[in-house]
Amino acid sequence: MEKDKQQQIRELAEQMQHAANPDQQNLARGTLELLEYVDELVLALYNATETCCEAMSLVYEGSLRTES
Repeated sequence: MEKDKQQQIRELAEQMQHAANPDQQNLARGTLELLEYVDELVLALYNATETCCEAMSLVYEGSLRTES
């Protein structure tokens, strides 16, 4: 999801938390929790990808040494 859209959704959910309607408050809280979870997943995916790339580089460097 684009950062701008995600930020807009986050801002709307924060505003909805103060709504008089309890259903809107619950929806807003759930939306914010979901956005936090998505942020954590994206960070975990980034870290896993970075680690995988580092491991692949090490394997490649090792294969170059054994060929020499």
